Amino acid sequence: MKLKLPFPTATCAILVGTFLCAFATPAAAETFEDRRLALLEASAGSLPAPGSIGRQPYGTVIARLALDPGDEEAIHYVANSPFGGGDWYFNALGNVRALYMAWDHMTSAERNAVANIATAESNWFNTGTENHRLMSWSSGYLYAQAFPGRQWNWGGQSISSEQLMENAKEVIRIAGRNRFFSGYSEFLSPVYEIYHVTPMINLYDYAEDPEMLAIAEAFLHYHFTNLSTAGMREYILPPYSRASSGGQTNAFNARIQSLLWLYWGHGNPPLPFGSSWTTPQFAVSDWRPHPVLQTLAKNPAANEYTARWQQAHFLANALSYRDPVANANTFRYVVRTTHHNNGIALSSGVIRHIPAAFQLDDSMFGISWAGTGPNRLIEAFHPYWRSASLGENAWNGPTSPFMQIGQHKNAAILLFDIPPEDPWSGVGQWSGERDGPVIPLAQIRYPNSLQGDTFVAIPPDDEWFFLSSGPYYIGIRALQPGLRNDRRALQETGFHVLKSRGTVGERWTTGFIVEIGTQKQFGSFEAFQDATRGNPIAFDPAEVTATYTSNDGVLMEMAFNRSLNWPDGTIPTVLIDGEPIDYVNWPVIESPWAVLVDRMFTLGGDEDGVVIDWSGESPIFSTPEPGYDSWLRTVTSLPGDLRNPTDRHGPLQITNLEAYAMGVDPAVAEPGDLPRIEPGTPPRFLYRLRTGAPDLVAAVEITTDLQQWSVPGNENTLWSENGVEGRELILAPQSGNPAFARLSLSLQPPGGE
Repeated sequence: MKLKLPFPTATCAILVGTFLCAFATPAAAETFEDRRLALLEASAGSLPAPGSIGRQPYGTVIARLALDPGDEEAIHYVANSPFGGGDWYFNALGNVRALYMAWDHMTSAERNAVANIATAESNWFNTGTENHRLMSWSSGYLYAQAFPGRQWNWGGQSISSEQLMENAKEVIRIAGRNRFFSGYSEFLSPVYEIYHVTPMINLYDYAEDPEMLAIAEAFLHYHFTNLSTAGMREYILPPYSRASSGGQTNAFNARIQSLLWLYWGHGNPPLPFGSSWTTPQFAVSDWRPHPVLQTLAKNPAANEYTARWQQAHFLANALSYRDPVANANTFRYVVRTTHHNNGIALSSGVIRHIPAAFQLDDSMFGISWAGTGPNRLIEAFHPYWRSASLGENAWNGPTSPFMQIGQHKNAAILLFDIPPEDPWSGVGQWSGERDGPVIPLAQIRYPNSLQGDTFVAIPPDDEWFFLSSGPYYIGIRALQPGLRNDRRALQETGFHVLKSRGTVGERWTTGFIVEIGTQKQFGSFEAFQDATRGNPIAFDPAEVTATYTSNDGVLMEMAFNRSLNWPDGTIPTVLIDGEPIDYVNWPVIESPWAVLVDRMFTLGGDEDGVVIDWSGESPIFSTPEPGYDSWLRTVTSLPGDLRNPTDRHGPLQITNLEAYAMGVDPAVAEPGDLPRIEPGTPPRFLYRLRTGAPDLVAAVEITTDLQQWSVPGNENTLWSENGVEGRELILAPQSGNPAFARLSLSLQPPGGE
């Protein structure tokens, strides 16, 4: 039995048998080590009486066992607290890790007590939502691994420990393979995402089977790739599902935000995390996100790029352990675009609406930016769900079939085509949540102030509404007159609302144009306003079409799709400079640093890169083939649209090919990195060159007349480090004429001669 105890160390003194440890406070938590120690210290409080129903005590149990694996009170709680209740799998998730952490300090009676608790559970197969299943399957697997020779309930059948491990591994394997095909349903849920990754961190730390370990690691790479590029500091950007009552209106009331702080230091949360009781399970693990993800997530203001994802439909919950090819209509129902622009991000989704679906807590549009104040999130909303019970200002369930979005980089068109009555009234299991009249209203909420940030809002005196937070700029233009800036609607939650309202009982069509920018692009807020106001806009309210030429000079054309027929209904037509966006052939993940298509996942490059091939039954890990494309996935400083070999970047304006050949980051390359002639007798030509690059053709050429060049050979290697060599060529005078030298570079296709 693998018994890993991956808890951190601390400076401790033993006082009368008690561990007294010194930990960092949240204010001083600048590194991961500081943050996890601060979290464990804050979480290691008192425990309720054993047998108390509730999952939160396991955050305390795990923190206390990390500090002292022999903590008798924590062990007593683990061995005497039945799961109980309808949400038993949450308790099992914490209990099973605590079991493994404390195993060497438990008596046989205490271990047997935990085994009895686990085998008493009525069904380890579980038919709940995606996160419920992963929690029960992973915990069941680990309990069965710890307690061979026991009997377990799996869907009403009594099975052995060996069979439970086999069954659980198989459904987890299929669930992971399906994610590599089309994503998953509870995509980036601020509430439930953490219950997708915690089961995998448990398996990664304690599963003994190498195949099960590979499955867990593949899950973790997939999810943390999403988290690292789909957020802005401590905020997850829409689109996401199951936000649950507003999700992220204030920092850290969404559970997944705790991991954004733990791994990347975003925000300044109160510790412990309350409902985020699983976070200590990551604090005691030795798993870390991939280095390229660490770099991207830690400094979101350092780059400009676009990332795309896809998300499976909620009905896929029932099919999460089956082959999705046979049920293709339940997959690929949300496609997502997120554009990061040096510290501000615009993100949106296109959704295939299904009348019977549970979509009331999904969100499809958002803007966020780097900073220190709360509520750095702008969202769009048509009050379709719970319009009677909660009203237009509840901001609960911002997904509507009557709002469609088209986006290209920094700009988006939002179109609203709102009928007088709900065409899906009474349809589907969740029709009761659509409990009132259809409200002819399109609205965007924005923060009313930002503590710690300079915030300026310019009223919509000319139908454009401009916001500025430090170096980050936002412009919002209503497509119908009469835009109202409601400063009272959400005042108590820290927001104001821009409202474009129609007439009750009539079809109402309207929309917004949204553009983001930065001081780096425009120089000033005033220059951004002037440029944006001058952009051509056209809107046809009868046809529900709009055109907009963005600040990038790109013509965007969009037509609302009124069809409600599956699968193409509610998918708008969007053209970018005349080319339609293809919403069918959409990648599962695509960014300059990670690509997942056809179950082939490439993350990062060079020696640290990871390739996960899940086209077969189980994931197979390898490293990327060396070459220019692999190198690109390591350079997080390169903007997404400056990645061709001839593109120039950085203070020296060297080409990407030159940077690749010399083994440098173009953003920070120095003059000393460039080829140069060192005077002397004789002079020397000094240069850097990457080794082990099969696609790189490099040669030093010399001449005396700048007309005829030759390759002399006979270079000397001066040093070698991290796949790069420092070389020299002695430039012997030729017939008294001065010699010139150059480094000739080119790329050849893979397998080329």
